[in-house]
Order: sequence, then structure tokens, then C-alpha cells
Amino acid sequence: MKICNKALKRSPEIERLIELMRIESEEFGSNQRKSYRETIVCPVAVAMDDGEGRFKAFSKNISATGICIIGENEVTPEKLAALEIFSGDMEKTTVRGRCVWSRSFHGFYMSGWKFLQARQQLMEKLT
Repeated sequence: MKICNKALKRSPEIERLIELMRIESEEFGSNQRKSYRETIVCPVAVAMDDGEGRFKAFSKNISATGICIIGENEVTPEKLAALEIFSGDMEKTTVRGRCVWSRSFHGFYMSGWKFLQARQQLMEKLT
């Protein structure tokens, strides 16, 4: 698991979620997706298209075709948003995405997002 910015101050709750993600990753093992997903924890800002506002989250994993994020806000599948993903040097990359699924995760919400355009260069920047 790669942490984008280790110097970034994180709350004990975020640290606990990162540890739970590590455990879950070890328990479920292999990645059986169409696109390889890299486990990377980065800050993400989500700006919903429908006027429901903005919220902060962080990534669980990312691929050239999508991203899984964890945050305090529940997102309804099929909603569209601008996803601002911050790399280790806090450089921002904005991608458009559609929420594919959402579920609760230890008092927060985890959601899977499909990029509306494949972003291989984003993967290269973050890994």
C-alpha cells in the first residue's frame, strides 16, 4: 500500500481506516479486475454535478479506469462528479467520474467510481 503524502497530518480515525484497508486487502488477496488496481491512499475532493456540494475523501485504490474512495458522504450510484486527486507532492489532477457502487465501511462510506475517460497518465503519476 502506497501512502501519497506521509507528511500529511491525518486524524486517528483516518489512520484506523487505513489499517482496516490493509487488513481487508490481505484477507481478500488477489485482484481479479479487468484493470490492474494499485492500492494508493491519496486525498480526494469530490464536487458533485447535481449541486449536492463538495466533500473530502481519500482513495483506497486506483486504476486507469476508476478509483475507490472512502469518505463521510454517501453517494448514490450513477451520480456524476469532478474528482480532484492529489499526488504525493499535492499536485492536483481532476477527472470526471460516475459512481458505480457505494456501501458503508466502518462508519464511513466506500464508493467505486468509473472515470469517464481512461486516465493511464494519472496512474503513472501516482505510482
